[in-house]
Amino acid sequence: MANQTELGDKALVRLQDLGVPAEDLALLDKAKQLSDDLIALEEEAFKAAETGDFDTARRLIFGPAYDAELEKINAPIAEFQRRVKERAGAAVAEASNNADIAMTIINVLTAIGRMNWANWPVPLRRCAAGRSPG
Repeated sequence: MANQTELGDKALVRLQDLGVPAEDLALLDKAKQLSDDLIALEEEAFKAAETGDFDTARRLIFGPAYDAELEKINAPIAEFQRRVKERAGAAVAEASNNADIAMTIINVLTAIGRMNWANWPVPLRRCAAGRSPG
């Protein structure tokens, strides 16, 4: 079980390296601690099964106490996921807004460029005819 704990620790460090906010990491750390605490209950169930006390093993793993502990673990994970989705949605909305602004600027610049280009032939024609361009 120590291996699972080490994997959880490494995952938290990796998420920190990726820039996950500290308050979100705290949620995952809380879930990890609760999960680590549940390992003791699981080990107790394994020991009961090894000694042939399958009723105790089943009660420990399939009983209401185990389910309650799982709910405690899942609550901060669900909150973490909600926050990540919220931030991702905000980032997508901002990127979409920025793209809309960029397209508007491009369209305005293109229109201005076309207006200027459309006015160039008149002065050039006047010069070619020997008249003043203005």
